[in-house]
Amino acid sequence: MQHAYKCYQELTRREGCRTLETDMGLFHTVLSVFPSLQELTLEHVYAWRRQRLDFVHLHNLIQNIWMVPSFDGFINDALMRLLPALESYPRIKRLNLSGLLDPRVMPTGRYTTIQHLRLDSILAGEGLHESIIRCLESFPELTSLTISTSPRGPINLQRLPLHHLQWSSLRNFTLARTWTSEDELLSFVERHHLQHLSIKSVLLSDGTWESFFNRIRDIRSRPTIHIRGLYTSTAVPVALPNLESQRLLCHFLAHKDFQWPFTDRDGDVTVFHLSP
Repeated sequence: MQHAYKCYQELTRREGCRTLETDMGLFHTVLSVFPSLQELTLEHVYAWRRQRLDFVHLHNLIQNIWMVPSFDGFINDALMRLLPALESYPRIKRLNLSGLLDPRVMPTGRYTTIQHLRLDSILAGEGLHESIIRCLESFPELTSLTISTSPRGPINLQRLPLHHLQWSSLRNFTLARTWTSEDELLSFVERHHLQHLSIKSVLLSDGTWESFFNRIRDIRSRPTIHIRGLYTSTAVPVALPNLESQRLLCHFLAHKDFQWPFTDRDGDVTVFHLSP
């Protein structure tokens, strides 16, 4: 018992002495152990455990050692300590952020070594557009971007300011779990020389997917397009079947005489069966 108490005292002393500088130094120390590291993932530990262990692990901790974990899933504090270290390790080209990211407290800077960025859950909503723009502009050399919004808050506010985003070298773009408009997404595609576009569980607030893909078909150097969980723009959204819709969409984009295959004949109710 005395040994456990001494360990507890040492832990509290060490934690009480932590500063931003010492934490940044710790990241430097960890990264220096892996000089050939090319990809880094930052994930919130409680989000990971909740997802995979269904609260059992946390429940045992609380019951057995009186641990009260924080359920704040934001990764901003850790990111603030990590990003300054990345410039010293130019081999790290890929950064994956799997926890909830609040763009309002994103550390300012230009992280030019990062070329592949994955944001699994960026906070999006009313009044956050400027913060999202500043956050993403911190990575000016992106060639690949995967981004989805946080599932928290009113879903119709989970939009990204695509009109204001631009990367000269961007070639691969994945948009997931968010809202956008037909014009805004098309404008983004036209402004970038994309080689691959992936759309996953995206809802249109304005326009239709039929109109969007009709306009995409007219782009001379259009990207390869992958779709999953595409929804209609109706009051009750209907998901497109993934495998068949992918095959039919490719055929639709390749042949101008091939009609949009996902609408019922009467044109009134969208049912997404195969057209004859």
